[in-house]
Amino acid sequence: MSKNFWICCVAASGLFFSQSLFGQVSLLGGDSQPIDPHRDWKVIETAHFEIIYPAEEYNLAMKFAAEAERAEQLLQPYLKTVMPSKVPVVVADITDSSNGSAVAVPRSEIELYPVLPGASDPSGEYYDWDRELISHEFTHILNFEPTSGFMSVLRFFFGSIIKPGGYLPRWYTEGLAVEMESRITPLGRGRSFYYSALIRAETEGNNWDSETLDRIGATNIPTWPKGSRPYTYGLWLMHELSVTPKKNNHREPIYSFLNHRYGGRIPWFLDGPVQDYFDKTYKELLELTYSTLKTKAENQISTLKKHGATNGRPLPQTGYFNIGAQISPDGLKLAAIVTDFDYNPTVRVWTRAKVNEPFKLSFDPDKTLPEPLIANHDIHQIAWRADSKTLVYDHTGFWQHYNNYSDLYNLDIFTGEETRLTFGQRAREATVLNDGSLVFVAATSHNTQLVHANSEGKFSTLLLNPPDGDRLSSPRTFGDGVIYSHRDSHGHEWIESLSLATGQTRRLTTPKNTGDMDIMPVADPRSKNGFFYVSSSSGVLNIYHDDGISVRPVTNLTTYGLSPALDDGTNQIVFSRLTSKGFELETTPLTHVGEPAKVSRIDTYPPAPENPAPPAEVTNQRSYNGLAYMFPQYLLPFSQTLPSTPFHDIYTFHLGYQHQFNHDVIRAGYSYVPTPVPDPNSNQGSNILDSTKNEASIGWGHRWEHFFLDGILNLDLVGFLDYLVPINVVKTNSQGIGYPGYSIGGVIFGYGLTLTREY
Repeated sequence: MSKNFWICCVAASGLFFSQSLFGQVSLLGGDSQPIDPHRDWKVIETAHFEIIYPAEEYNLAMKFAAEAERAEQLLQPYLKTVMPSKVPVVVADITDSSNGSAVAVPRSEIELYPVLPGASDPSGEYYDWDRELISHEFTHILNFEPTSGFMSVLRFFFGSIIKPGGYLPRWYTEGLAVEMESRITPLGRGRSFYYSALIRAETEGNNWDSETLDRIGATNIPTWPKGSRPYTYGLWLMHELSVTPKKNNHREPIYSFLNHRYGGRIPWFLDGPVQDYFDKTYKELLELTYSTLKTKAENQISTLKKHGATNGRPLPQTGYFNIGAQISPDGLKLAAIVTDFDYNPTVRVWTRAKVNEPFKLSFDPDKTLPEPLIANHDIHQIAWRADSKTLVYDHTGFWQHYNNYSDLYNLDIFTGEETRLTFGQRAREATVLNDGSLVFVAATSHNTQLVHANSEGKFSTLLLNPPDGDRLSSPRTFGDGVIYSHRDSHGHEWIESLSLATGQTRRLTTPKNTGDMDIMPVADPRSKNGFFYVSSSSGVLNIYHDDGISVRPVTNLTTYGLSPALDDGTNQIVFSRLTSKGFELETTPLTHVGEPAKVSRIDTYPPAPENPAPPAEVTNQRSYNGLAYMFPQYLLPFSQTLPSTPFHDIYTFHLGYQHQFNHDVIRAGYSYVPTPVPDPNSNQGSNILDSTKNEASIGWGHRWEHFFLDGILNLDLVGFLDYLVPINVVKTNSQGIGYPGYSIGGVIFGYGLTLTREY
């Protein structure tokens, strides 16, 4: 099925395919990443959804259909909102960033990007990613939908643009969605070790109650936790609503009560419903949230410290996300992935003159901190080549116009120049074997796989293809193969090894409970079978050492540790720890410590069902036709004072075409706009001058990434030509204006240029 152009008769229809970042929700769809129209798109209809998917992803579409119907059933008791029509859900495996979106206008729709999130992602502690993704996004749809009272009257006349829930603050919409994903699934972010550790980190750093109500909905404040404020603080506030005592005897569940009350109110007047329910304002409820969780966090920190918890020694650094440290084979350089507030993720390098000295801050002793070598999107892992001058790393970028996929690159640490190794293989998290060849993770729509390639990234061979829903992460060299973490589709994650000689896998750790994590292993060079790894066995992510005989902790932290790297020169371990300023690189002596105290997750939820979603009942299957989604959904009324001349109603015709080549895009369009003015030679004629217009336009755009301080520069040029149909006007009244007549028509040329800078 090929659809290279769209015919759109009214502006209120809009295009159906749209995109926003995962968890971000908007009333109106924004800029969209194009979806390949040349693929054979199909539709599965169930009782409440239309699952739109490429034909080759039928099994995945059926999985999402089942999980969507499950989410509808489980969310109704909380939100009590019945959708008036089936909700379109687009399964679009077009990016290696774990994303999703929900929009309300022009129609309620969901778009899902099913690639599994990485082990260090805040969403990485999932039970079943497909389940949590659709539960989160469908919560947004149910949050948008209610209208009542005067708002329902307005919606009857003006259509879908009247959705008061779509104007609620981000901390409400995202907080509610994270709360629901955590309530109706066995894990979700509300049950994660990371969210509990974040409360302890903010409490320990005396930052816990510093965020005011106007700040927790912001995503662009250049301080930690930056864009995650609506998801974290919003969740904690929304969860507090479920445990705060009610005023009087309200029988309606709090989330349904608020959902429908806001559906009948003028947007932005927030406090009335919660005052009716709790006799408290949101400001007071936020203060109560802070007080409740601070007490729990302080008790946990006290318990941990009584059992010897102590954090590492920080390296001098900047940024809010310093992770993935790796020490070079010559022992003189330490590279890490660093995300600063003014940059996309970068790679930075610390150095030292001797292996037994501490790392200096950069190559240049006069500089305070290492300069970024290069900045890119979604860097997952770095690995050194044997020459200690080159790193292998990954980042995402556009592939064949329609896809934003991850690939591998060589990075020269002295020049900052990169050389591409893979092309469209969705390759990430590479490790360099002793013979120089590579083992890396390859993402798919349904799992992640292990792949082996030569030193140049060519001649790839599939090593391990786990079951659907399973995630393989963070491979590192180990014996005659690799060691990595393996997460199944039921929230269990363990350390596993793979022999390249035999192709056999071996499970090295065993998680006990749903949600337990053993991740990010690295071989112990002093022991044939030994390795270090990160484990959540105590309720706090710490680093452990398995020497093949016993397992003992190496750290006893108060918050959350990741990405261990061994420094043999100083007999230390370098790792990343969550602090009140973000993830920072720290060091600690490479010795065993006492067993950490066991702590639970700070927020608690009732158990959620772990059984698989029953297969969805399919009511219809068909090929996708975009025109079915382009009927007008809302009206934008306006008024204008017009002369007494009886103007005609008109219908306009617009035709557009767009095609993108990597960072370039070309556009062309045609419009036919008849004049609403009566024929000047008729009985209704006047001297109002207007003519039917035929407009042709062309445009070109270019996008420069990494433009000055790692911004993005967009240039768009447009030119148009309007041909006005000629009319000869004859005036018979010698005393009238314009006698004896005149002609109208002509050609209008125009052009435009826009230059935009994205930060």
